[in-house]
Amino acid sequence: MREALLAPLVLCAWMSTATAAETDAVKFIVVRDPLTHKCYVAEAESAPSFAVRMDDRISFPTREDAAIGLLGMKACRR
Repeated sequence: MREALLAPLVLCAWMSTATAAETDAVKFIVVRDPLTHKCYVAEAESAPSFAVRMDDRISFPTREDAAIGLLGMKACRR
């Protein structure tokens, strides 16, 4: 009986940590260096202050997705 009462609590604890991990995930953005006019992928939290973010509405879950998105941005094709 004790195990039957603990199972839902363990499940709830596991679900809450999984949800917290998803919200704390690192996001990647495409930025452009104003001096060299080259685009590159950076972490959203640690992007250099001098870099210009290409689109404020777009962030990517992985570095690979951001690299693919970089190829599709018109300002980064040069």
